[in-house]
Amino acid sequence: MARAAWTVAMGIPTYFWPYLPVTGSLKTVEILREFCQEKFGAGFHVVTQKMGAREKVELLMKDLKG
Repeated sequence: MARAAWTVAMGIPTYFWPYLPVTGSLKTVEILREFCQEKFGAGFHVVTQKMGAREKVELLMKDLKG
């Protein structure tokens, strides 16, 4: 968690799968994502569903184009 927070603070979008220790509430995840985007310009993305390789690539490409 600390390394991911540092990475986001450096402006690098970060993805967590399958979950973060703070994912007990969707509201918590939403607030964390919005806060990081506003303060650091990078998303803190929590992926809660299993994805195949194609879905992972599409997710990353969407973020790079962002």
